[in-house]
Amino acid sequence: MSEFEINNAVQLYADGQNISNDLWTMYVVVISAILVFVFNEHKKDIITNIILTCLFILFIFMSISPIYNIQDVLYETVQAIYKVSECDDGGKEFSRVLCALRAPSANTIFNYHILLDVLVVIAIWFRTFSEYIKNKKHNKKAE
Repeated sequence: MSEFEINNAVQLYADGQNISNDLWTMYVVVISAILVFVFNEHKKDIITNIILTCLFILFIFMSISPIYNIQDVLYETVQAIYKVSECDDGGKEFSRVLCALRAPSANTIFNYHILLDVLVVIAIWFRTFSEYIKNKKHNKKAE
């Protein structure tokens, strides 16, 4: 790989990181908005939770593919840079900088995304079920 190609790979990595950061920022904003809505003081009914869960699942399918794809590009770019940058023997100063680049695999990011998604769905339903159980106990005591 020529110096020009390495420079292009580094630029691709930097651009990919920016896109990845933007996608994750959007994801965090949406999750935060959902959690604020779920845990505000208003009582939630089952229909609201079903609608919210369906919309969130739609959002998951729309967001996971671009995040996965850009992470795959980042990972492969870093692997290509490692192959040509003499990372094993210390190399030149520039090679050491290139060897410091990191990108988790797309599968790691996918698993992390799914874990967060499951936790958000649990949070959506937690409040409703906890209120249901609390009301059920209160009704038993009233009898």
